[in-house]
Amino acid sequence: MTDNTTRIADDSRKIDRVDSPAGDDRAATRDAAGSVPVGTIVLFLLGCGVLVAAAMTVSNLGSWGAQVGEVWVFLGFFVVMSIGGRWFWAGVDAIITALRSGKDG
Repeated sequence: MTDNTTRIADDSRKIDRVDSPAGDDRAATRDAAGSVPVGTIVLFLLGCGVLVAAAMTVSNLGSWGAQVGEVWVFLGFFVVMSIGGRWFWAGVDAIITALRSGKDG
């Protein structure tokens, strides 16, 4: 019975797929390096749109607060900005990760 170090020392280019549970995942990741899922790009663009729309309506918050109530307007604006920001930053993280993995591969 040989251990992994002996097999690796024999041929450093060869990965023992039986002993390495991540062996198959590495091959799939290497093939997809530098790509961003379409759903992430769509959410990134939606997040950009939500943030721009929220920025355009900031001047109306005072009048909406007088009509509906300041607390409800604040909570609604907070929820919209949180969702838009989450989508935006998820897209930014995916793009940065794809750019970094594209340089490595």
